Amino acid sequence: MDEGRDKGGRLGILAGVILLALGLFWAMHERVGSPIRPSSIEGGDPAEARGLAPGVTIVPVVRDLSARLLDEEGPVEDELDAVAELLFFYRQDFGENPVGDNVALVAALVGENAKRTAYLTRDCPALVDGKLVDRWGTPYWFHATSNRVTEIVSAGPDRKLFTGDDLHLP
Repeated sequence: MDEGRDKGGRLGILAGVILLALGLFWAMHERVGSPIRPSSIEGGDPAEARGLAPGVTIVPVVRDLSARLLDEEGPVEDELDAVAELLFFYRQDFGENPVGDNVALVAALVGENAKRTAYLTRDCPALVDGKLVDRWGTPYWFHATSNRVTEIVSAGPDRKLFTGDDLHLP
């Protein structure tokens, strides 16, 4: 008889631990301010203030990534990493990278996507004429090698693609 109660007690504890773990998992993925979950911002429409269409939600990491995109004091590799992070956050929400040329990727990243979520704002200094540019003002070249991997290329200081000073990621 004690053995039956002991077994039932263990099952109850196990069920409680599982529920607690699920609750923590849910809380971590739904918390406001999560880098991959948009949060609403009080006071006015933040999308309109940043040149985005009304109703577009801004992902919280936007400010940090925008600052890193043209940080000429840091290594250029940090800028490439910031571009890769933009694609990472997009991929977290959509399951794949945006596709197309530089203009199409920028459109998806500024909220012209099915979820109307912005990972970049139109007032970002790294956006010139609707294209994402490197520190030398040259548009990045994007090449999708799969739906989850996109090669990112900066033309480098000579501003010419496919020369020896180009920077690649991955």
